[in-house]
Amino acid sequence: PIGRVDPNGFAELLGTEVDEEDVAGEPVGGKAASKATRGSTPSATNSGATANPKTTTTATPKGSVSASGWLSWPKLCWHNALCAVFICLIAVSAGGGAFAYFSHGSDSLLPSIAVPDATALPTERVRAETASAVLRPQYQPSPVEREWARLVAEVDPRECQHAWSNGSRLMARLERDVASSAVFEQSSSFTVGPESQGAALVWPIEPLVSFLRWPAALSPGHTTRAAIMNKSYYQLAPVRAGSRRFLFFDIGASLYSSARAGGDGGSSLRWFRNRYQNLTGSPQPFDHIYAWEGQEYNATVLWDSFPAQVVPFVSYYNVRADARPNAKHNPLRVLTQVARLDDHVVMKLDVDHQATQVALIQQVLGNRRISALIDELFWEHEVAGSAMGCPRLWKGRSGHGWSTMRFDTSQGRGGTLAESYELFGRLRSLGIAAHSWV
Repeated sequence: PIGRVDPNGFAELLGTEVDEEDVAGEPVGGKAASKATRGSTPSATNSGATANPKTTTTATPKGSVSASGWLSWPKLCWHNALCAVFICLIAVSAGGGAFAYFSHGSDSLLPSIAVPDATALPTERVRAETASAVLRPQYQPSPVEREWARLVAEVDPRECQHAWSNGSRLMARLERDVASSAVFEQSSSFTVGPESQGAALVWPIEPLVSFLRWPAALSPGHTTRAAIMNKSYYQLAPVRAGSRRFLFFDIGASLYSSARAGGDGGSSLRWFRNRYQNLTGSPQPFDHIYAWEGQEYNATVLWDSFPAQVVPFVSYYNVRADARPNAKHNPLRVLTQVARLDDHVVMKLDVDHQATQVALIQQVLGNRRISALIDELFWEHEVAGSAMGCPRLWKGRSGHGWSTMRFDTSQGRGGTLAESYELFGRLRSLGIAAHSWV
């Protein structure tokens, strides 16, 4: 979100604009996702769409497991003993690759950030869930994402005006990639299903490029606030058919109908509900919503902002999210208590408090019990070196964006654009469809 924030404590938590603001004054870079029934996977496009297993799977040899196995394997059969044995055999035949995949994130955490021990949060059912986690999606960054990660790590910008001005290395690369459409056409991807077992389901996700906003933002003709707030390019993960429940966790929820005064737009709760209504074709896409908001609201004002049909499905905690591992209002502790592997879980994190956000992300990265429960994550990571810190670059007002924030750019503190690339890459490597939120 854009607006003044308190760099030394919890600022008022912001939501985001409503659907029509996704493309306010900006092209979407592709067709909108088509509607589908709950649990289906609409056709993929270069921006804002989800995967279609009919067009993105490899051929299935006779007698092999079909691509639809992703929609029924990973979180749906671990309670069955025979299924658990079958999954273990797959793990053995895959040469342990899936386990090596999951070890990333537990042995290479940013060294300067204190990460809670994995046993500090609830770990019941770990044995069965670890077996099921063998079939978590495998991430493949696209060539353009790899090139941007190398460039940002090499330049390692700590300020924005020089780094993102005309003629800089970053802007030269951005203008070239936008002109060639590489940032829109070279999607990264997730794959589910061991190749040795037959077909694999593949779906796209937008590549991590530029300063982790709409890829064309700041390129010629797109130096506007609308460009940096454009969310149309998100490529959402398919909602797994057969999921027990569809749960949404909104950490920094604001009101349902609007954001706080001075904020940048509408509610994230409303945006996500509208987006997943379109994706699933269901008028009530979420079986339950868990929301945290640190800005205190009058109870009448709070609940009057919700449509009547949504209220029965909401648990709203009008308190600050607490990043301490066993804290009562640590959203990840609540997640481990209410979610199961056969639930489809989407989470949004945006509380404008750097230490809290990075601590929660490190808990996701350091605890397989948590990461295995999250299918999709939206996170606004405020860092030094992003064009978000220089509102003049996108015709913003003084004090907008992240210009009033101060960042700890010490190595390992998660305060730089280069480390943001690293953290998002590691989240994706754990099978989480992680998006840079606005």
